[in-house]
Amino acid sequence: MKGAVHLMFNWVTRLLHWFTSVRLAAFAIAVVVVAVSVSFFVRTEPAIRLAGLCLQLLGIAAAALGIRDTRRMFGKPSFLQSLRNWATSWPRFKP
Repeated sequence: MKGAVHLMFNWVTRLLHWFTSVRLAAFAIAVVVVAVSVSFFVRTEPAIRLAGLCLQLLGIAAAALGIRDTRRMFGKPSFLQSLRNWATSWPRFKP
């Protein structure tokens, strides 16, 4: 019986790793399903507008994550580090 429990735990762990390997696609599909569901079931103008706003904000977040990943691939500093570098390069009054 103990071997069966270990086998089941191992399978569940592998299944979770399999699900997390496509987390971006699953997240995108889930967001679209939720937004469409809200607009169909609530059927008020503010709810539809709010669903559209959520989709737009998630689109901006997806673009920001893509830019972050691209910067990492090419060895460039992050956006926050670029801002820090810019702020510390303030010209001093004394030479």
